[in-house]
Amino acid sequence: MIQKEAGGVVSVRGIAPCWLILICLLLGVSLAYWLGRDPPDLNTVALGEQTIPVYGSFEGRKMFCGTVAESAECLRTAKANGAARRVLWIGNSQLHAINQYRPGQVTAPVLLAQRLAGEGIQVMGFSMPNASLSEMLLMYEWVASDYRPDVLLLPAFLDDTRELSIRSDLGPVARRPDIAALLDRSGIGADLRQRIMKEVSAEGEEEADGSMQARSESWITRQLEDCCLLQTRRAAARANIEIHAYLLRNWAFNVNAQTVRPIIPEIYRRNMAAADALLADARNRGTRVIFYLPPIRQDYAPPYDPAEYARFKREIAAMARRHGARPVDLDAIIPARYWGTKGSTTIGGAPELDFMHYQEPGHRMLADAVLPIVREELK
Repeated sequence: MIQKEAGGVVSVRGIAPCWLILICLLLGVSLAYWLGRDPPDLNTVALGEQTIPVYGSFEGRKMFCGTVAESAECLRTAKANGAARRVLWIGNSQLHAINQYRPGQVTAPVLLAQRLAGEGIQVMGFSMPNASLSEMLLMYEWVASDYRPDVLLLPAFLDDTRELSIRSDLGPVARRPDIAALLDRSGIGADLRQRIMKEVSAEGEEEADGSMQARSESWITRQLEDCCLLQTRRAAARANIEIHAYLLRNWAFNVNAQTVRPIIPEIYRRNMAAADALLADARNRGTRVIFYLPPIRQDYAPPYDPAEYARFKREIAAMARRHGARPVDLDAIIPARYWGTKGSTTIGGAPELDFMHYQEPGHRMLADAVLPIVREELK
């Protein structure tokens, strides 16, 4: 609005806020472009340059998957194979990452599939980075409902009992009525399903909002994405901010790969309850479970409190026996020479010791170690 003030001075009111909004919008877009210039993969950023995710196939068919969406292809492979006996191996990035990777190298599940193919035994792998025991329960229910394994290889990582979040990729698990009914048999399963459904419902309500404001915001968002990839860059910016906040926190508190990380009691309890529910359901299905302690680097003190790790090992063995599963300790099977380094966990830091991932010979040793146990469980 133009207004004549005392002394003949003409002022323009209401325009300055518009300029301010425009400047803020331009600054926001510029910041999104700068932060979103190199979109990171949050699932693999901690691996470092020396460690490469390698899922792989066997006989030209995909049999090792890393997402719920990919699992459909793995399940098609299983149906096409038609093997009388089936093995499922689930886990975290240790199962699908190779340190100092060279073209042609393969991971433990693929190696196990190669060794058992001549015996009419099929192997399917399914692993997600940093998968907790809670997420492994959801992974197992999703695959087992269609694949129906005779033997399940299930690792128990103390590291991952500190994880509580459930990734959105596992959302479809809770939406299937048959799996929902299975999850509801246990308190922890019902809790996980409700958490996922709450997030799905919130997203659905947002999409179903037909108000003028919602439609206008949606139109503006689409235009900005079409012209400037704003949504894509905003997601990348958010990931970059999370990563740098993580690195800054570790720098401030002097945290690195060798820092001892204590058990978080409530998160630990929930993950152990999820493992208990998984073993109970596997037993009901008639699935034999090999509940194993995975390899960990032995030439340096691991980032565990020794007393807590000893307690964890005892509890895993006791839980396995309680459900008729087979406890196996494989934590010391891989020699020091096959372990490598990972990316720094602090700002500007040097590569650090990797206690989780190893070179391909380590994958061969793991496959060799579980091979006779799988054969025994299939007798």
